[in-house]
Amino acid sequence: MINFAVTQMVVKKYLTPKVIILYLIVLCAPLFFMTQGIQDIPFLKTSVLELKTEYIFGFLLFSGFVWVSGACIGIFSSLICSSFVAEEASDKTLLLMVSKPVSRTGFLLSKFTGFLILALIYSVLSAFASIYAITSFLNLDLLTFFRMLQAVPSLIGFSILVSLFFGSLGVFFSSLTSSKLKVVVPVIGILVFSFFVFAPVRGIARDNGIYSGQVLEFTDLGYDFGNLYVSILKMNSVKTIPFIQSMLGMVTGVYKIPEHMVRIDFDQGFILENLERESYHSVSTSFAKLFLAVFLFLGSGVFYFKKRDIH
Repeated sequence: MINFAVTQMVVKKYLTPKVIILYLIVLCAPLFFMTQGIQDIPFLKTSVLELKTEYIFGFLLFSGFVWVSGACIGIFSSLICSSFVAEEASDKTLLLMVSKPVSRTGFLLSKFTGFLILALIYSVLSAFASIYAITSFLNLDLLTFFRMLQAVPSLIGFSILVSLFFGSLGVFFSSLTSSKLKVVVPVIGILVFSFFVFAPVRGIARDNGIYSGQVLEFTDLGYDFGNLYVSILKMNSVKTIPFIQSMLGMVTGVYKIPEHMVRIDFDQGFILENLERESYHSVSTSFAKLFLAVFLFLGSGVFYFKKRDIH
């Protein structure tokens, strides 16, 4: 009963109208500015409806990786899990919360269970809200909206994986310190480095032959997340056009980008080539690495929390 109450407390805290509205604003604001840029692309203004729809759908898939199901849900997960121990400690309520008969392990795992429920709810919310926002901002018709709903299962699936990783990482750091800031900063730093900063480092390392089989390849979270995302899209029969593949390739390194980029036949209105996947390691390896990291972070968090002196 106590563990259930702890789980319920976490869910109720972050499932209020205020938190939901704030989350939707943060989620949709970057999409608004990005869609304004799309409207100014001359090629899309003159292209046929079918090709225009494909590019907008591709934009959804790309923004789904870098923001909707990536950075946004990852930051939100880290903010939730960073408070599990640190916030209780700073509020001087931690000693009361873990007094007998409450188990420290049960306390932390119950909070994480509440987070998993929230991760599922907000993953579903993110997928539908982002599609609605993009179709609204671009003034698209109902048929295009239903076409874009094809991406929902993939966005939800990837969101949950990202939430698991950064949530468990937040639990680990939260068990080490009483300062929420000291938890949030490194977790968000790792997230930003994985999704954005590491891309040029990866490119330089590959060009100089110091990537494959090295520590850089093993620690390249961006590639693993990209590998999983592209595989989830394929599993759900969601096709990405080569232009979007090249953008994903630049960010994650999962595609081989042609020297002269992607060739498009503007007269015929279709793309002439498909990009080849990079195969540094398999999808199963990326999946295993992710879940191993989740279990290690969560297990280490429980271990250090049990050993921690609480006053």
